[in-house]
Amino acid sequence: MKNLLRLLGALALMLYSVHLLADEMNFTSLAGAAKRSGDLSRQMLVMIFGDIVNNPLHPTHTSLIGQLFFVFNSIIAAVAMFWFVAVTLRQMVRAGHQGQVFSGGRSALWHRWYKLMYNIEMIY
Repeated sequence: MKNLLRLLGALALMLYSVHLLADEMNFTSLAGAAKRSGDLSRQMLVMIFGDIVNNPLHPTHTSLIGQLFFVFNSIIAAVAMFWFVAVTLRQMVRAGHQGQVFSGGRSALWHRWYKLMYNIEMIY
């Protein structure tokens, strides 16, 4: 029974793939299809993605999706900057209240290493 279902599936796929052999596909036919002005689906793609639909290697105009990505990335960058400043200020205030820059509980070797790195940072 399973083999019969596989055979029917394979025959159905071969039947539907016959349409692919009906027209010759090459670069000129694809380029001609990309430059049809009456194609509504192509016009929608140009509206969404911009001029990259016509010439993928040399886009000239900004697109709707590009502007949306710009706004989205700007919002993410602003939130990340606010978070970074808030965490930095919170840690600075906490270090000021404790009276120490480095957290306790480490060995003397770590303390010397941190002191050396802190002095190098202060010089630069």
